[in-house]
Amino acid sequence: MRNSALLLMALGLALAGCPADDDDDSSVTGDDDDAACVVDGSGGSGGAAGGDWLTVGGWSTEADAIPDYEVFVYAPPNLSGPAPLAILTANPVQADRDEIARMITEYISFPNGIDAWADQHGFILAFPAAGVVEQGNLAFRFGLDENFMSAAIDAIASGYDVDRNRVHLFGRSGGGRVAMQMAEAHSARVASIMSLAGPNPFNGAPAWERPVAGLFIHDEADPVVSRTSVQAAVDAFEDGGAFTETFYDYTGGHEWDGAQVEPRLADFFGRMCL
Repeated sequence: MRNSALLLMALGLALAGCPADDDDDSSVTGDDDDAACVVDGSGGSGGAAGGDWLTVGGWSTEADAIPDYEVFVYAPPNLSGPAPLAILTANPVQADRDEIARMITEYISFPNGIDAWADQHGFILAFPAAGVVEQGNLAFRFGLDENFMSAAIDAIASGYDVDRNRVHLFGRSGGGRVAMQMAEAHSARVASIMSLAGPNPFNGAPAWERPVAGLFIHDEADPVVSRTSVQAAVDAFEDGGAFTETFYDYTGGHEWDGAQVEPRLADFFGRMCL
């Protein structure tokens, strides 16, 4: 059964444009069954195609750089009907609107931006700017800001027609850690996460309402985050009953290599739903 699952995963990655011959150190654990997936459109409207800002009322940072929590949203111009939502988690980021927007349009997958990925695969992209301003940076405050993520999802779903069964989180390094922690806090709303070189945030299995599927990508030569820490996160997800996939033949070090990450991201998110 395990060999069959690995063969199917390799075939799926090949069809998604991923090289199948470098996946020798990848693994799949759990059941990947999206046959029961149904679309649950939010019916939101009014959000602009391209990049736009949404304010999430009732939440405030502790400085005036961004007076209310906000979300930068990128919607491909050719969307029709409810679309999956992929939320980038990064921690910390500069407390500057232009810099935050560039995380989507330029810095991630430099120089073209991950908005090109959204155009190609039909995802709404979002980047919440949440948390306390410290030394010019915004960061999530765990124990305080978890509820903001749920409010941000609601705000996006009000402005855009989001498939609420296909909300996903993804991040690199500390952003991967944030994705895992936010998935634990909002497991009833998050279908899956992708963590690239994210360190393990858990002591044991996550305390979630339902298991959240996880794709874990790591280069063993990563000089910042160890394979031991990444594997501990994988083990925690699996101990919590989650479906997991790993791509351990990654060769991008601690950085985002779009050619290796983005086809797998689209393939994995495309198969996962509540």
